[in-house]
Amino acid sequence: MPEKCTSTRLGMECITPQAEAIMSSGLDPEELSLLMEVISHECQQLGIGLSCGEIDTPIVSVSAPAVALEATGAHGRVLLFRASGFDPDLLEDFEGGICEQVDLLLCGSDSDEEYDEDDDDDDNPPIFLKEAVLIYFQTDDELELNLSQLELVANRDDDDKDNDDYCTRYLSAIVAQHVQEYQMASPIQTADVYNKHEIEETSLVPSIHVEMDGGYISYPDTSTTTTPYWDASTLLVFDNLVGQDLRKRLLDVVIGEDSESDHYDAQDGPNPIRWVRGSLLDVPDPNDPPLEPEENGTEIERNSDSGGGWGLTDEGLEEICFEHHDAVQEMESILSNLFPDFVVSRLPETVLGRSVTPMTANAPTTGDVFGYHIDADPNITPSSPWTDVYGRYPNRSAGKPRFMSCLVYLNDEWDGDKWGAPTRFVDVPTDEISDLNVYDVEAGPGRCIIMDQDIGHTVVAPSAAAGKRARYSLVWKLILHPKTVGQDMKHLAGGRKSLWPETEYFGSAAQENQ
Repeated sequence: MPEKCTSTRLGMECITPQAEAIMSSGLDPEELSLLMEVISHECQQLGIGLSCGEIDTPIVSVSAPAVALEATGAHGRVLLFRASGFDPDLLEDFEGGICEQVDLLLCGSDSDEEYDEDDDDDDNPPIFLKEAVLIYFQTDDELELNLSQLELVANRDDDDKDNDDYCTRYLSAIVAQHVQEYQMASPIQTADVYNKHEIEETSLVPSIHVEMDGGYISYPDTSTTTTPYWDASTLLVFDNLVGQDLRKRLLDVVIGEDSESDHYDAQDGPNPIRWVRGSLLDVPDPNDPPLEPEENGTEIERNSDSGGGWGLTDEGLEEICFEHHDAVQEMESILSNLFPDFVVSRLPETVLGRSVTPMTANAPTTGDVFGYHIDADPNITPSSPWTDVYGRYPNRSAGKPRFMSCLVYLNDEWDGDKWGAPTRFVDVPTDEISDLNVYDVEAGPGRCIIMDQDIGHTVVAPSAAAGKRARYSLVWKLILHPKTVGQDMKHLAGGRKSLWPETEYFGSAAQENQ
């Protein structure tokens, strides 16, 4: 079978696509060499020319990471290529093949083979990448690098910091552009009508603060060391954050009608025109295609066979997520003011795919069955443009985006003692040690829960006494981005710590703090 022709014709001249490695940041020499081997192999497979490391213009490698103010928390590991003569389809195939191969090199986590130090056939241990890398291809039209400047930096002395700074700034701009393209750190919307000075500080103070589901982890935190340190998930409950007027308007958004109209009856259960049983998909769909920045729109693909309770129709979910609602904007303004030390954004599609939307709604009814799950964990996210920039890391790591969720109970009336339906949290480390490993937060009108997304939890169905009543709630998937490099991501009080209640340690956290 003849090889696929990848050359393009300009007049009578046949031009072979060329990939030219220009510069890198944050990579050690072994990693850079390994990446170039992978890319060279992919070039051979597709008939693409590859150039780098030539005498005249060798690849410029800067050890310092490329840190962008617009992407605080990014690892700054970048490898820049100049792409010439590519058509869009070929470049997409090229990038996709490289991503697949690079993912296999990330700590060898996808390989079942282990290196055996006693195996005589293995003279050298395998080399893996320490973290993800943003491999970026700029076309001739996009490349803004001054080629005369490139020649200067390519022939720089080892101690020429000015040229290193130039390279770092250029690659930092690429990181910032990538973050902007995929809307990874876009701040949540705020309302001009909402004045943070008009709300009492006490409403921004939780009534319950729980630490649970903890353990020792090894990851560079405030230093470059990997000494294991204790880490636990946080659960906050607010009883005065959402006023009754805002709660009612959020309920109207979720049910798609005026809750005070004659048509709406809270005791009849979800409206089957707007809600569908088993339609809620709140986990990544393995069939989701990779997200392209220009597709960052409003279509939502979901699996109708998943889930155990009532979920919004595709149209209803699309409406609450992407159409403008004053109540949603006001709530997001409150969340922004609740966490002034962070840039608060919605979970972007690029993290988990289209099937996990940045907002969702729940309507459990009597007899529904639900399982424990986590909303997300930045340490196990699939490969995506997000991991290319931020890598994988334990939630709450210093200087890295923190994944949190916000849940608001919306019913006009809810008697938790009679009707039940709390949100139940599980302390996984003590699951086999004690029967008392679950923590229930009772539902109530306007009550708000803010929790780490990596904490295990489940919806509990209402009791038979609730009849057909659904317990409505609205959920935001949020990311708290640091504002400074190396910022402590565990401090959420925003200057109000003296007003916070005493921390309640539960399960594994209670054992650690005995």
